[in-house]
Amino acid sequence: MNNQYDVIVIGSGCGGAAAAALMSSLGRKTLLVEKGARIGGRAATYEKKGFKLDHGHVLMRCQKGPHGEVLRLARCKELIPEFSICRNWAVKSVIADKTLEISPNALGYVLSGKGIRQLASFGFTFRELASMFRWNLIRRTMPERLIRRYDHVDMHSYMKTYIDNTYISAFYGGLAVVVFGALDRETSAGEGIRMSQAGFRDFLNMGYPVTGEGISAIPKSFVRAAQKYGADVRLSCPVEKIIVENGQAKGVRINGENILADVVISNAGIRETVDRLVGQEHFDNAYINGIHNLKYSYGGISLKFALDRPVVPWVWGGVMPDKIEVINQDLLEGRIPDQLPMMYISPSMLDASLAPPGKQVLSVISGAPMSSNGYKETDWDQVAAKLKTQVETFFPGLADHTLFCDVSTPKDISKSTGRTFGDAIGVSQRTDQVGVLRPSKVSPVKGLYYVGADVGRGNVASELASQSAISLFRRLKKQKSLNMTSSN
Repeated sequence: MNNQYDVIVIGSGCGGAAAAALMSSLGRKTLLVEKGARIGGRAATYEKKGFKLDHGHVLMRCQKGPHGEVLRLARCKELIPEFSICRNWAVKSVIADKTLEISPNALGYVLSGKGIRQLASFGFTFRELASMFRWNLIRRTMPERLIRRYDHVDMHSYMKTYIDNTYISAFYGGLAVVVFGALDRETSAGEGIRMSQAGFRDFLNMGYPVTGEGISAIPKSFVRAAQKYGADVRLSCPVEKIIVENGQAKGVRINGENILADVVISNAGIRETVDRLVGQEHFDNAYINGIHNLKYSYGGISLKFALDRPVVPWVWGGVMPDKIEVINQDLLEGRIPDQLPMMYISPSMLDASLAPPGKQVLSVISGAPMSSNGYKETDWDQVAAKLKTQVETFFPGLADHTLFCDVSTPKDISKSTGRTFGDAIGVSQRTDQVGVLRPSKVSPVKGLYYVGADVGRGNVASELASQSAISLFRRLKKQKSLNMTSSN
C-alpha cells in the first residue's frame, strides 16, 4: 500500500463510497478503506444458499435522487445501476387494524368499486378528505424558505393542524418510526415535508436496483467510479487511529503503519470518529458534550426470509398500528406489545436473480426505541421473535415454505458497524437536531470531515448518506488548498 495520498476515506457505506468517487473524480489521489470484507456498510448485500439478501434497506429514488447525483457529479452516468421502477405497486398494509389492499395499478384501484369501498371503510368525512388534499398540496408546493420554519416543529403537531384522523395518525406515526427512526412527535416536520416533496417529485422513480447485486449495487457503483479515477480500495482493512498533529489531520494508522493524507473523511460515525479514531484529547469539552448528547434513530430489526416458492403476492406494504407511543413505551419497559410497526418488500419480485428459480425473498424491517444506554436494555431477541410471528400471521403459509430466516437486531448492527448504538439510520432527524442544529460535516480538527447519515440533511436512510457526500464535495471543491480544478 502507498503511504501518501491526498484524501483518505474511512468506510464504504453510501456516504464513504460516494465521497471516494467524488474526491477521486477531481484528480485527488484517494484511498478508501473498509474494515469489513464487503462493500456497503448498512447498504450491503450478502449471498446465502443461492439467495441474495439485503441488510435491511427498502426502496429509493433510483437515478433521480442523491445516489444518481453522485455519479452525475463524478461524470460517471454510465455507472448508474439499472433499476426496476415501481410505477405499479401491489400493496397490502394494515393501518389501525384495517386492511388496505392495492392491486397493481394504484390509480385504477382508487377509482374501482373495491377501492372506493375500502377507503370508505376508514370513515373519512368529506371535510377530512378535503383537508388532506389541501395539506398534501401545501406540502408539495412549499418553498424551502417556508419549510425551514417547520424544522423545529414536530410532524404530529404539524399534521394535526390540517387533519385529525385515527388512521392518518396511525399511518404517519408508523411511517415516522420505520422511515425516520423516531416518533412523529419527535421527528422534524421540515424534514418530513422535504421527504414528501422528494416523494411527490420522484414518485415515478421509486424502485430497486436490478443488477443482481441487491441494494449493494448503489455503494458498489460509487466504488467503481472511484476506481475509474485510480482510487485505491482496501477491504478487511480496519483503521486503528486517525493521526492528528497540532490540530491537523495527517492521515491514518493501519496495521501499525502510518498512511499520510492532508484530508481524512470518516464514514465511521461522528461519535465513533471522535471517541475511538481521533481521541477526545483533540476536541474541547463543549464539542465532546455536544457529540455525546446527540440522539440516535431507533434500533432496527430485519428479517430476511428465503422461501421455497412464491408466497407473497405483493411487492411492498406494511403494518402501521395505532397508539405507536404506547408500543414504544412497552418496549422501553421490557414488555412485548401485541403488534409492531413493520415494512416489507419482496426484492425478488423486482429482480428475479436475487432468488433461485421458483423461489422468493421477503425482507421485513421494524424499528423500536432504544434507552439512553442504547440497545443493551432491550431483549431484542424476543422482539425479533414477536416480529417473525407477526409476519407469519400476516402472510398465511409463510412458515411452511420458509427455508431459513436470517435475523438482524441492533446488537448485530453495533457489532458489524462498530457504532456505539445499534441504531438503524444514524443521528435522528428530531426537531432539535435538524437545520442549523444538525451536526456539521466539518470537524474542529483541520482536514477532518464526516460523511454519512449522521450529518446528512433533507433525505432519509442511505439517501442522507449520499447527500452528505455531495454537500461535502461541493464545499471542498471550492477550497484552494485542495487544488481542485475540475470542470464540473
